[in-house]
Amino acid sequence: MSKKSLFDNNEIDLSTICKALGHPARIRIIKLLLAKNDQTCQQIVDKLPLSQSTVSQHLSELRSSNLLSAKNYKTSVIYSVDKDYLAKAQKMFGDLF
Repeated sequence: MSKKSLFDNNEIDLSTICKALGHPARIRIIKLLLAKNDQTCQQIVDKLPLSQSTVSQHLSELRSSNLLSAKNYKTSVIYSVDKDYLAKAQKMFGDLF
């Protein structure tokens, strides 16, 4: 049995968000996307001192936490902040503190 079953969904979601935000590169990516939404991985790479593969890994982690959404466009993937989920996360943090 998974120990996650001992916790409610908000606690699980909040811990997933905290894990996703647990690296400064991911925080920077969120900030970049909040400043200018809808960017490709390469556009984000151009603004960070990280390799493309590293940025891709960070984007994947942010997507799995539901903070980012992604849509395919031709040969690229366009990333954006899921503002509805971000609002939910802000509320969860507000309720916690």
